[in-house]
Amino acid sequence: MLRQFKPSLQFILLLALLMHTACRNKKGETVVIKPVPPASAVKEDKPANPVIVNKEIIASYEKTACFGTCPIFRFELYNDGTALYHGVNFVNMIGDYEAEISESSRTAVLREAEAIHFSDMKDLYDEPHVTDLPSVITGVRTKDQLKVVTSRRGGPNELKSLYAVFDEIIKNAQWTLKTEKENKH
Repeated sequence: MLRQFKPSLQFILLLALLMHTACRNKKGETVVIKPVPPASAVKEDKPANPVIVNKEIIASYEKTACFGTCPIFRFELYNDGTALYHGVNFVNMIGDYEAEISESSRTAVLREAEAIHFSDMKDLYDEPHVTDLPSVITGVRTKDQLKVVTSRRGGPNELKSLYAVFDEIIKNAQWTLKTEKENKH
């Protein structure tokens, strides 16, 4: 019985498709809606020397909560020089901020990470039996991957020098508070 309706069903689908692609405007004229070609078929004029092709995080620095007044924030540094800061609690800047960071400051982070052999560090330094400690979560892009080290207790002292570089960048940046509309994008 379904076989009898199959040609009719195909006809109805074809008719619906045609009705969908040809419409009449307010003046009664027939308007044909042309399909948009897929993105892969569209050729774009690209600049001869693109500066940044893909925006990527090159470094991040985050401090998490404790049971007291530990600063809670996240800082992200991108390869195009932009930085984002999200202050949550017990910091001077609460909310979402954006700044432009100089190339020399971006390079300072990468050089310090290399100097302390950040990529060779363990991923986690922790004492799971101690509960009231904040974590410092640090990420640095090494080659094609973002190496992340979480230090809650017992992390190497060398990490402090990297934290100091981040703290200096955050302190000296010209931050702009992002509006509510910007935060939604």
